[in-house]
Amino acid sequence: MEKPEKFKKYDKNLLWEIPIEIYGLHIYPVMMRNIYEFYDSISTLQINPMELNFGGLSEALSTLSYLELAIFFAKNDKTFQERLNTILKLAFRVSDESIRVNNKDGKLALIVVQNGKEIEISSGKFNRVKDLICYQNAIEVVDLKENQRILEANKRVDSLNSNSDLTIEDQIFSVAAISQIDIKDIERWSIYRFKRMTESHDNIINYKIFKSAEMSGFVTFKGGNPFKSWMTKSKDTTKELKTVNDLAKTFGIGVKNTH
Repeated sequence: MEKPEKFKKYDKNLLWEIPIEIYGLHIYPVMMRNIYEFYDSISTLQINPMELNFGGLSEALSTLSYLELAIFFAKNDKTFQERLNTILKLAFRVSDESIRVNNKDGKLALIVVQNGKEIEISSGKFNRVKDLICYQNAIEVVDLKENQRILEANKRVDSLNSNSDLTIEDQIFSVAAISQIDIKDIERWSIYRFKRMTESHDNIINYKIFKSAEMSGFVTFKGGNPFKSWMTKSKDTTKELKTVNDLAKTFGIGVKNTH
């Protein structure tokens, strides 16, 4: 996950699973025991206004703040409203009754009652809150200032490289197996910790594969092994790699002819 500079100051909170405090509100890491509800609901905080296709309404909707846009969808889709409430409840650790929307003089604000304190989050502040919820749970934060063609291209690449057959259950059992722990232990992890653990295991496996290939004497790498340590991933991007030839070109691999 690419880390936006503006959120790096919260990395300590993510590592030690400490809630992030902003605007008087505490945003908590979502735990693995709630991963199904989380993934079913997080899309309500990932709408790209530039991608909306509502005919004549599209242009008007693209000018709304994110909170206004979310409330628009919630009013017209009960399921969307339920999922939006779910993700906010998980992040703020409050009940349904503790979240409401206030409309004063045409200005929308989210009202959250947390730890006995009423907190008002304006439309402008909500943009940062929803991005923090995504970042805190290892979900890509979409920067709408980026070129829309680049965003769309990245989305297509992610789709091509994703393994839709790999279920959450598959991932949990795999991490439990390679970590040699019980799945009940993973239930108490944050989603962020789980995602980083899967990345770390991938790094270790890739490092071992490349190191073994290098030590075999049959493979050489331009500039040396791209995986310098089992603790870090290669600095070269492999996001768009699909074939052995792509891999060879990117990492400068020379395979020796044994015939």
